Order: sequence, then structure tokens, then C-alpha cells
Amino acid sequence: MDEGSTNAATVQPFVYDNTEINATIYTDESHAYKGPIGVQPETVKYSVGEWVNGMAHTNGPESFWRTFKRAYPGMYHLEQEALATLRSLFAGKHNVREMDS
Repeated sequence: MDEGSTNAATVQPFVYDNTEINATIYTDESHAYKGPIGVQPETVKYSVGEWVNGMAHTNGPESFWRTFKRAYPGMYHLEQEALATLRSLFAGKHNVREMDS
């Protein structure tokens, strides 16, 4: 998989391999998410000023990546393997962040 690509040929197999059949996925209006078999996409349409559509929003993923990029400013100089490990560690910390309270 080309990790830098966000086209349908890259995104759809990833979604299919990591999502339960008939799961609902929440996305922006990118065409890369249209057509994966076995998932039900719900989208927000940024092009018309829509940021939330019922349960659909992308605030969580956008917040994760924004925080990750700020937390590790030297990440662009890492090898792909090290970056993948760092991303996994950060995801783990992110997923348990509310347990600190």
C-alpha cells in the first residue's frame, strides 16, 4: 500500500480490510470513500459549508493528526518503519487519554 496516497485504489482496500461488514464509516466527501463494498459511508460536505451531518463529522481524526504533527516535529526525517511505530505508540496514548482523569 502506498501510505502517501489518498486515492480510491489505496483507501478502499484499507477500509475494507479494517472495517466490519456493513459498518458505517464517517468521512468527508472525498471520492476515495465511494464504492467500498460492505460499508455504509455517511459524509460531511465541506464544499457547501457542512461540518457535521448527524453522526458524521471528521473532527476526531483531524484532531488526532493535528496533535500528532505538533507532538513530533522531527517525524518527517524518520524512516517509514520508525514513523509507523511512532504513529502506533501515539495512537495508543490517544486512545487511552480519557483514562488519565
